[in-house]
Amino acid sequence: MQMFDSEVQNLKVLKFVLQMTENIQASLSSPLSEVISTVNQSSPLNEGLSTASHFSDSLASPFQSEDDPGSSEDCETFADANNDCHSNDTIWDIPRTNPNQPHDFCFPIDTSQRKFCTRWFKDFPWLEWDEGRRGGAALCFICRQGRVRGLLETGNTEGAFICDGYCNWKNGPLNFKKHESSENHRQMQYKLSGLLRGENVAARINVQADKQRKENTQNLLTIMSSLKFLARQGLAIRGHEDNDSNFNQLMLLRCQDQPKLVDWLSKKTSWTSHAIQDAIIKMMGMTVIREVAKDIQGKSFFAILADETADVSRIEQLVVCVRTVNDNLEANENVLGLHELSSCDAETITTTIKDILIRFELNINNCRAACFD
Repeated sequence: MQMFDSEVQNLKVLKFVLQMTENIQASLSSPLSEVISTVNQSSPLNEGLSTASHFSDSLASPFQSEDDPGSSEDCETFADANNDCHSNDTIWDIPRTNPNQPHDFCFPIDTSQRKFCTRWFKDFPWLEWDEGRRGGAALCFICRQGRVRGLLETGNTEGAFICDGYCNWKNGPLNFKKHESSENHRQMQYKLSGLLRGENVAARINVQADKQRKENTQNLLTIMSSLKFLARQGLAIRGHEDNDSNFNQLMLLRCQDQPKLVDWLSKKTSWTSHAIQDAIIKMMGMTVIREVAKDIQGKSFFAILADETADVSRIEQLVVCVRTVNDNLEANENVLGLHELSSCDAETITTTIKDILIRFELNINNCRAACFD
């Protein structure tokens, strides 16, 4: 018998909901008070349900106003209703263009007697309020919309502002600024703004990356050409102090013609360290040696000139040169480099010269002369 009464009650509720829906749809063009009045007159379940007047009050004033603050019980009742309404989170998981920022809402107070401040909506326009998160929490509208629209990259997530919700009101402004300046937030803001303007975000990012790549290449070529000039003129690259070195002064001079170079040199990684300078000069030297070796390989015969000397650190260095003659019978001499010797005996010098010829792919059978001191 109780089951039968329950089914009857459920049928009455269903009938009332259907009738209320039809009346509201028929009165969409009427003022809100007329719609509520129609619903109230059509209610057959005044005993089993809340009265229509209570439904009217809750619908007309969903948020707490400044003129009529209301009681804390009303705020808690509305918060509970919203928790039930947004428990499945469907209303937040759809593309939207504006954040949810209720300025006259009764924000809940946490255990430390703190609550969300409405002025944060003005200071951080990307903030939005979600009543269904942890009893009420702040989230990032831009990052949430990026996740909904599939713009969020895997691994680039901040759960507190995207999924879980932020509730630490004591350090609110500090963490809001930290999130606002994060790379993930700025990148998502760029992508979302381009998407809302109907732009191809991927293409625009590729264009920006290609532009940055060209600027970096130009700056690196400037550094290499400056080192090439100093090496060609036989000028010292470094001095007693880096700021007064020939290289740094030359780079500052070239900044007057290339404004982008100023930003490049101010970076932490500017490719101007001593190790990078040595590596670039070594690459240039190897390029010159390859060109020399290619020219020598095109000649039928050549001669070898070798001599050893001690440097300032008293380490024996072997200087090897190759002499060739062109079609006009003009002699050319090219230095193949300085090579450290472990010993000054004949066997060590011979082995070193043979090793140099092998590395330059020069056939020793084409050697027609050898000159030593």
